[in-house]
This record gives sequence, C-alpha cells and structure tokens, in this order.
Amino acid sequence: MQINRPNFARSSRANRATISASPSTQSLARAQAEALLQTRAVTIEGRFALTSEFFSCLAAQECDPYRVCQLAFMYWEAERGVLNPFTGQSRSGTSGSGSPWWHAVNNELLRDQIEAQILVNDLAETASTNGARLWIEFLRSPNDATFYRAHNASILAGYCNAAEFARYETKPERTLMNDILLRVLFVQALVAQDHDVLGGFGALARVFGGRIDTLVEFAVAIPSLYPHHYPLPETRRMHKAITITAQQQARLSIAPSQSPDSTDSDSDSTFSERARAWTKPIARFVNHVVMRPRVGRLLKYAANELNDARALQFALLGRPNYPAGLVKRRGETRS
Repeated sequence: MQINRPNFARSSRANRATISASPSTQSLARAQAEALLQTRAVTIEGRFALTSEFFSCLAAQECDPYRVCQLAFMYWEAERGVLNPFTGQSRSGTSGSGSPWWHAVNNELLRDQIEAQILVNDLAETASTNGARLWIEFLRSPNDATFYRAHNASILAGYCNAAEFARYETKPERTLMNDILLRVLFVQALVAQDHDVLGGFGALARVFGGRIDTLVEFAVAIPSLYPHHYPLPETRRMHKAITITAQQQARLSIAPSQSPDSTDSDSDSTFSERARAWTKPIARFVNHVVMRPRVGRLLKYAANELNDARALQFALLGRPNYPAGLVKRRGETRS
C-alpha cells in the first residue's frame, strides 16, 4: 500500500484548526476527543492530519521540531503497515493487516492531544488523564522537557491499556515494544540531563540538545533499530489467532475494517534485509550497551517523572518483560 509522506511544512495561521468545548469538563472534553478520533483516525492520512493540527495551534516556531518528531515516527509506523486497517478476527502476520496493539497505543497519544487542545483553548485546568494534563503543560510552555514528559506519559498509558493485545504479537515484536519504550524514556532523561539515569552517557545531552527532531528522523531510518516490515517473524511457534471483542474495541477505540492488499517486492525486501545486517552493530550498541544496563533506572525514572507506578511492572530481574507484568497468567481466574 502506497503511503503518502506527511507534510512536514508548517501550516499557515489561517489553516490552523481550532477545537473548543463550551462548557468544558473532563468528561465532555474526553467524549469530544473520542468522537473526533473515531471519525478522523480511520485512515493513516487522518492520523497525520490530527497530529499536524495539534501542533499548528501553537504560534511559536520552536514547536516545529516536536511535530516533525511525531510525524517521522508515525510515518515509520505507517510504512511498516501496523496502522493499516485490520479485521475484528485475524491472525497476526496476515499480509497487509494492521496491528490492534499499535493502533491502541497511537490512539492513546492522539486522544490525549486532542483533549489537551480542547481544554487549553477553554483555559480549563483539569484533564481526564495524566497524559492530557501534561500535553496542556506542553501547549502552554513548549520545550524539550514538556514535550517528552507529555509524549511518554501518553505512550506509557497506551502500553498499559493495550497490554492484553501485546500478548498476541510475536516474541520479536514484543522485544521491539520493550526496546522502543526504553529508547523514548532514555531521550526524556537525556533532554532533562538526568545524570543518575544516563550515567556515562550524560555527555550525549550536549551533543543532541535542541536537535531531537534530527535524532528521531535519523534513528527511524536505521532498519536494525526500527524494522521496515510487520510482523517480525516468530521463530519457534505459530502466532496465535486474535479475537477482538466488541468490548475491547470500545475500550481501546479500535474500529475493525477490511485490510487493503499490500505486498512488498522481492527487491525491496532484499535491500531491507541487507540494510538491517549492515546496521546490526548500531542496534547491539543501543540495545545492549546503552539501554539494557539502565532498564531498572529508566523504569523507576518513568514511574516518578510520569507519575505512573505501572512502569515498575515492565521489568523482571532487571530485564524488560512487557507485557507479562501487566496481564494475568494463563489459568488464573479473571475477576
């Protein structure tokens, strides 16, 4: 499926969307955000547009790097196919089918941003989620620190709320989920210059300070860090069938639909595999030298900075183990 690259150029003032609620309350703002998400995020282009509109409500030019960061990552998601439509009952790995997990996490981010935009326009002080509250802080004071606090709060909440879906992804996909979360938490500590978390890599704060858009665009272009195909293959067992119930769809705001046909050419696949092989040393360094020794520190940092103790359940014996710490084991009785 051909994905149109999002427009990274800044929107003109005249074209900026205004979202407001009057009167504005937590429940009303969340309901409006949910309705807008359901109608606009049904296509990948709609997700790009919602992102651009959120950032274009700010007049300051310094907000552009944050918009580029989010769009660059979402473009990688779209190219992988994880944001493609999917059927209510499917088997992971079906060509062209999207991922309920990736949909749910992206929805959490967009929903929080829309709610924050509604509330900040009405000068409201309350929000229904921690993520939306931190996005309001970002809109009022946009900088690297407020951006990553808000972004990571929404992403962490998305991980927690979609943990049940993560169980049905392949083991390599779950490893990628853990790695990506640790990376964004590391960047948050980087921009905050938290040397207790960064350790010997604190000097990177001076190298990448003020250039996070360039850092993200560079990182997502490295296939060993951010693979171009979905799903990453299961090596030991066939992947389980997923049944997405109506209740789960309502809770995570996922609208099932038919997947478009999508195939990759053999030449593209070969090139991607070669590029991934060439960049494997980078991935080993990032994952095993930079991130893995800091798993406990990063998750404790997230629990404190994002006010979400669930982050502490993302590791076992110093190793990332999402989603195992958040979902019930098989055989346990559900309450």
